[in-house]
Amino acid sequence: FKILTGDSAAGKLLLEDVVKKAPDYLPAWITLAQLDADDKKYADAVTLLGNVLSRDPQNLEGMMLKGRLELQQGQTAQAITDFEAMTRIFPKLPVAFYQLAMAQLANNETTKAVANLNQALTLNPKYGDAILSLAEVQIRSGNVAPAIASLKPLAQQQPPIVPARVLLAEAYRAQGSLDSAVQIYRDLEKAYPKDPQLPLLLGTTLLQQKNNTGARAEFDQALKLAPDYLPALEQAVNLDLMEKQYANAQQRVQQQIGQNPKAAALQLLLANVLVARGDTNQAESTLLKAIELEPDSQPAYLMLAQLYTAANQNQKALAD
Repeated sequence: FKILTGDSAAGKLLLEDVVKKAPDYLPAWITLAQLDADDKKYADAVTLLGNVLSRDPQNLEGMMLKGRLELQQGQTAQAITDFEAMTRIFPKLPVAFYQLAMAQLANNETTKAVANLNQALTLNPKYGDAILSLAEVQIRSGNVAPAIASLKPLAQQQPPIVPARVLLAEAYRAQGSLDSAVQIYRDLEKAYPKDPQLPLLLGTTLLQQKNNTGARAEFDQALKLAPDYLPALEQAVNLDLMEKQYANAQQRVQQQIGQNPKAAALQLLLANVLVARGDTNQAESTLLKAIELEPDSQPAYLMLAQLYTAANQNQKALAD
């Protein structure tokens, strides 16, 4: 109750008291490990899980959390090994095959992941997460028709499953059925008027339809809901540049820089505007500012190199 109502610290103290008095009560150890995982204290979480798996090596929740922790730390090979073991121990459990598939996708083993997603769906044909993940893979690979077929029933459920509807719209876009995608986004926008992602998605689709006026209105709506929402700002600025409204684009970005002067991404966006305006000197100093704020910014170095190449400063370009 303490954790669910936002007082994790008090919840943690209660759990620590539980495991002192009853060290064999495994749910308490697992919840403590999950709290540390949520706080990105991965090493501490793994240590706590040791108290579970040393007592019960086939504890499902413990095995599941251990694999997810490995994925979060980038240890995909170990996660795959552990989830494969879980599928052997629990061969009738759909979630075991689903988790294995997620690890394989993280390791770019798409064919194996698809096979395990299909196995999860064989065990439970209504397994929503597996349907969504398989549809995502199918859309990325251009195999849109089966994705649409599997997403439609999910999207039509009541109450509606929002990720399924968003993904169905993405599938329609990939198929070229832009009107169908627009209709889904409009319905979602009405249902969730405070979500800035929905006008962004709708605006991007309207751009595909060459409806620049409608797209601009949607990008502006997204920024009205969330003024610092960078993806919407980028789309609005790109539209300004496409229509040669350079002053408007620059004003948009500089207004946000005034609110977030240490955001390297905004400096990079401003540099794009300055390059489009032909102000390469100011673009150079803006990119240097972006690098100062974020020394590992690959896009900033690349753009700076392109500027130097255009100016025949090849040694500077090579260095960047």
